[in-house]
Amino acid sequence: MEIAVQRAAAFDLMVAASATVMESLMAIAEQSLLQTRRPVLLAPARPQSDLTDSVMIAWDESPECWHAVSAAIPFMQLAKSVQVISVDRDASNRQASQAEVLAYLRCHGIGATAQVVAPELRSVGDTLLAAGAEHEAGLLVMGAYSHSRLREMLLGGATRHILKNASARPVLLAH
Repeated sequence: MEIAVQRAAAFDLMVAASATVMESLMAIAEQSLLQTRRPVLLAPARPQSDLTDSVMIAWDESPECWHAVSAAIPFMQLAKSVQVISVDRDASNRQASQAEVLAYLRCHGIGATAQVVAPELRSVGDTLLAAGAEHEAGLLVMGAYSHSRLREMLLGGATRHILKNASARPVLLAH
């Protein structure tokens, strides 16, 4: 694992199997994200749709999310559709930042739509996975570990939830 993490900085993208396939590859992905700040693409054992059919961006306007969006530009340029999904109880909290990312995507020739989804009684991670299934996303793009590492370990978080449960579709993560 140590060698893979050390070499991650020399590559544009690390590809690892999803957490449901191999725990050690999840650790490599996690360490690559945090130590080298290179994006990681988690690949499920049996993808349920084509990577370029539909891309869903889990938008939270964090620097980590911006990194993930810029890393995913080549995939989004090939995609048939791109949706920007934010999880928030109040849609007005996300409208301005969603407009910014839509403008950024347009600069790269990518047309996208935006939506705010209320978490209802689910966690942010569950809400994102449900939205990905609803939109039949071939690729989920999201920032990783936007909260402190200690908070993520103690309280959990969307990143850890996605790492443990992203078995249906590829996920591109960046820190």
